[in-house]
Amino acid sequence: FTHAKLVFDHDLSDKVTLKYGTEWFRNEYKEQVQADGTEKWDQSTNHLGTFGEANIFFSNKLMLRAGLRSEYNDLNNAFKLYPRSSLGWKMTQCSQLSIAYGIFAQTAGTDYLKWQPALEQEQATHYILSYQYNNGGRIFRTEAYFKDYQRLITSNILTSRQRVLTNDGYGYAKGFELFWRDNKTLKGADYWVSYTFLDTERKDGIFTHPVVPYYASKHNMSVVYKQFVQAIKSQVGVTFSVASGRPYTDPNTGEFNSRMTPAYKDLSINFSYLIKPSLILHSSISNILGFENIFG
Repeated sequence: FTHAKLVFDHDLSDKVTLKYGTEWFRNEYKEQVQADGTEKWDQSTNHLGTFGEANIFFSNKLMLRAGLRSEYNDLNNAFKLYPRSSLGWKMTQCSQLSIAYGIFAQTAGTDYLKWQPALEQEQATHYILSYQYNNGGRIFRTEAYFKDYQRLITSNILTSRQRVLTNDGYGYAKGFELFWRDNKTLKGADYWVSYTFLDTERKDGIFTHPVVPYYASKHNMSVVYKQFVQAIKSQVGVTFSVASGRPYTDPNTGEFNSRMTPAYKDLSINFSYLIKPSLILHSSISNILGFENIFG
């Protein structure tokens, strides 16, 4: 795998800056399978991307970033354009509101391309609204988003050596994130809390209709606390994480994707001792309460 990238920055004025460039990806793949006969794959892929974006400062409080990316893939001779933009407004000295829009693409993996080289890139359109407050050691950030997935890859496996792959998959993801961090209120302490909510369905892989993916957890939260003890040059940390269950298919029920795994829970502790400025002794214990988590 080879990746080369060249980027230029250029200031047109005090209020307009440009960034533009190009990048090239090359992937060479060879595979030979011997099972009831020899089967071989020998594939080389070239992917060329060019991009440009402008930062426009309307004032000290309002800034627009607008960009465009083009991509070409020699496996399917496809040429695509993807616009991206964001607008940021500095509401006060400590707070900022921003909105963003963009179309992003991802090339299919080798395990797919070796069967169907002409597959198109999977595509996602992002809409994001975010707000951040930062006041000398206290940070609050929230973000709401909607992502529209298109051209997802679906797979119909006929035999071990024959499958039908298409780009007729689709889906969505929507939700929000909350984050709070404070290393100012309590002396020697640093703590943060994060929470995410995710609502998503996709028709991809072997799914014949949109479903909640097996890796998607609707609720995720973590709480981290760190306390520095100056007297012994040490830091003690505690982390608690919890996530709601994920869907799976129980073969005993005969219903597809109808069951949920138990919630994931973890309480971990860690200890760091500063032996000298360039040497730290660190130890940690995970899942000290012994929760029996299920990962798959």
